[in-house]
Amino acid sequence: MYFFTADTHFGHERIIGLCDRPFKDSADQTAGLIERWNAVVGPNDHVFVVGDFAHGATQDEMKAIFAALNGTKSLICGNHDGAATKNLPWQSHDQRFPEWAVTDTLRLRHEKQTYFMCHYAWRTWPEDHHGAIHLFGHSHGRLPDLGRSCDVGVDLWDYAPVSTEQLLEKFQAVMPHA
Repeated sequence: MYFFTADTHFGHERIIGLCDRPFKDSADQTAGLIERWNAVVGPNDHVFVVGDFAHGATQDEMKAIFAALNGTKSLICGNHDGAATKNLPWQSHDQRFPEWAVTDTLRLRHEKQTYFMCHYAWRTWPEDHHGAIHLFGHSHGRLPDLGRSCDVGVDLWDYAPVSTEQLLEKFQAVMPHA
């Protein structure tokens, strides 16, 4: 199964107050996010992290967090994803294209549905008029969804990744751009 998430900001204590997250400190946030991730993602699932995996965590902390999270993981880079984050053992969802493990944008076709991912919200996106769903992060819930676009940041999804099924249900009645 495929899942999507953004803006976990592992190691970033200040984000707790900025986004009114229900964690007492960075360690509590890390433990809570790992617990909620692993409650929905299994070892054979794949998660697309749509930017800002960590901010302020050390390389060793990031490696430990990454290893504790279920599933294989790809990164669509965000503004806080530096070299240390990009060097984690990300994997492409499609082994024919290993370069998709870490990228700036990604178009995924899964079960007749196209998903376009970028850390930043777009007003229009590839195939939007054909029903593609645009997934973004960065705004921490401060930008409303537009048509078939959606902020997949943890601040909006009970601090856990969101599944393709949840997204399809959300957009079931939303028409593509004309």
